[in-house]
Amino acid sequence: MTTPSDPIVAAGLPRLVIFDIDGTLTDTGVWWPPLARRGVAALADELGVPLPPPSDEQANSLLGLAGVDLWAGLLPEEQRSHWKRLRAVTLPMEGEVLREGKDHTFPGTRELLAWLRHNGVAIALASNCGTEYLQGVLEGQGIGELVDQAWCAESPGVGSKADMVAAALARFETRDAVLVGDREGDFAAAKAHALPFILRTGWLSEGDLPSQACARSQEEIGLWLSSRGTFLKLLRKRLTAGGRIGVTGPPGVGKSLFAGALARALGCNLLLGLDRYLRSDPGPAPGPGGDHLGRAFDLEALLGDLLGRQEFVLEGIFLEDPRLRSHLDTCVHLVAPA
Repeated sequence: MTTPSDPIVAAGLPRLVIFDIDGTLTDTGVWWPPLARRGVAALADELGVPLPPPSDEQANSLLGLAGVDLWAGLLPEEQRSHWKRLRAVTLPMEGEVLREGKDHTFPGTRELLAWLRHNGVAIALASNCGTEYLQGVLEGQGIGELVDQAWCAESPGVGSKADMVAAALARFETRDAVLVGDREGDFAAAKAHALPFILRTGWLSEGDLPSQACARSQEEIGLWLSSRGTFLKLLRKRLTAGGRIGVTGPPGVGKSLFAGALARALGCNLLLGLDRYLRSDPGPAPGPGGDHLGRAFDLEALLGDLLGRQEFVLEGIFLEDPRLRSHLDTCVHLVAPA
């Protein structure tokens, strides 16, 4: 993993990256199927009945599920009531595998996490595993010191992966976050909070899920995470010296997050949002061709803050209006991806 020394690229990184574990950071699909078969065999001995061993595909299809959905899925229909006993005999086996000294992370995982930490990015884990498994990964796979906080299905106040993401956003007090995962549940959690989603391919392939990016390796995850900073670096070369910059576009394209990253990249101390100047009582809506900008926003206060300043980043809609555009050296228009 190449650690970017360029401060502009680093400034463009998200404030928080939330990772799934299995299939995203750890190559669980290699060791999990044979271990699942060992667990089912141990349960069969305990029950005194024959149980069919799960296939590799069956076992791996259950990764990312929690509780009964995971463990009962390894058993035939008539034996699924014994899922808690299967979990009880299998969990110690998982702990042994994770702590036996073998590296079960994908190549470049530790380098990726260290690179993010080096550049000031908070790292969270969100997994549907249990507490024992989570500790096995953090301690046995040597990534605990590289993670700021981790949530699992047994964490207090958590009922779903979307809840884990909500907890992470609250804990780190940011919306500037990206979720990286490999399953439908990861995408659903990202979608629930309108976060960008990077699909770590393996179980799923590019195009199987809507995503902002697909990564086949940890190196590619890093490249995608740094793509905003790379764009900012290219953009910086085209900006007017001094810099009175506007960031505009339709709702939902990430104007605020992009403007914040741009301000950090430029070392600009003044970041203004147009919404800061919304009128508390805008009055009746004007008709066609009316002054929607003047009705919704206190232009006198806004222009008073802008006049005389040689460097600022202003974000919001309506920035192409001549009354605002004339105060900007450059205006960046963001669009939603097709």
